Amino acid sequence: MNRFIFSLDAVTAHQDRIKFLYDMLCSMYEDSDDDFSFLVLGSGPGEEILRFVENNTFTAEKPVHASLLDMDAFALIDFKDQIQYLQVDNFTVEPINKKSFEYPCQPGTGPHKKTVFPDILRRDVRLFFRKNM
Repeated sequence: MNRFIFSLDAVTAHQDRIKFLYDMLCSMYEDSDDDFSFLVLGSGPGEEILRFVENNTFTAEKPVHASLLDMDAFALIDFKDQIQYLQVDNFTVEPINKKSFEYPCQPGTGPHKKTVFPDILRRDVRLFFRKNM
């Protein structure tokens, strides 16, 4: 049964996308000379980031900062649950739930929300990608 499920096109596409993003992260980190920051929109549980952290050693000269933005707070919690078991130095992660930086506008202005951008959007980011490309 598992062989059948993993042979389906959607599963293969998902695995290929994770591998592509993982390879991209590794390549850009190797090419960087100093701090490496990246932002993932719609990160989900961040499987490619977990692989990146598991398979690389980060130095004080080349620390890594990852920001994960997702509307699904539970996906970010899944990521935090997984990453806590990895012993990683010089790696920081900032999970951002979309709802955490919105607040209602002034009374009488309607149901719209005003967005307050997190610090990552003001930072120099080397790699910026949307998970479901």
